[in-house]
Amino acid sequence: MNKRGQMRIIEAMTACLLMVSGLAASMYFSSVYTATRNVNVEKKCVDIINLISKHEVTEEIILHKKSWRTNLKSLIESLLPPNVFYRITIRSSLNNTVVGVVTNIKNGSPLNEEPVSIKTSVTISVPLRIRKRVPIDIFFVMDVSASMLRTLPGDKVTKLESAKLAAKSFLDYLNSSRDRVGVISFCSVVTLECNLTSYFGSVREGIDGLRAWGLTNIGDGIYRATSEFNVNGRGDALLVIIVLSDGKANLPVN
Repeated sequence: MNKRGQMRIIEAMTACLLMVSGLAASMYFSSVYTATRNVNVEKKCVDIINLISKHEVTEEIILHKKSWRTNLKSLIESLLPPNVFYRITIRSSLNNTVVGVVTNIKNGSPLNEEPVSIKTSVTISVPLRIRKRVPIDIFFVMDVSASMLRTLPGDKVTKLESAKLAAKSFLDYLNSSRDRVGVISFCSVVTLECNLTSYFGSVREGIDGLRAWGLTNIGDGIYRATSEFNVNGRGDALLVIIVLSDGKANLPVN
């Protein structure tokens, strides 16, 4: 401790309310800093909360994942300067029980032996939100009418091959542990090529096996996808239909 008082131990307490899918959980941070006289305690607390709110460790705490203490400790220490002591206590707002404590203060630390020159408490309430990824059920409704065998000006591949590539590329943005995909083709007839599945290998096989012929019955293709959702769609999933076609429907004729 600097005898001239240029360095101070400042205790700052921050509180924030987490709103996650209707579940409220309070997190209280009580941190001890070694800092200069003119330190802005409020700003330091807000910086920590803002950093945590944008980090996946917040969801890890709520889901009680084993790694949350280690990850939170690393996150806090990435923001604070060296030789800074802190103690973070996290409580549940439901029953006020302690979820866990993260600290770098050990028994016998000089912090417990030396007098504190300045002690300031600051409480800050900040609402935080976590956007949880909603599972998705998707049907590719793909045009396999004869016109899809043509090429667009400047293209070397058919419109059908381009549609296949687009659909398979879209799969790369999905998560097979959470999302499901199915394939329906339409021409003069409508065919369920692949039912909703999280095994994207089957989806790719269904897409690769498409062959073009006949007329364009878009309406029945969309209707079939809607019917499949009514039977097999998940209640907690976002239901999506993606239509890949080159033009207007010409079936039914009337």
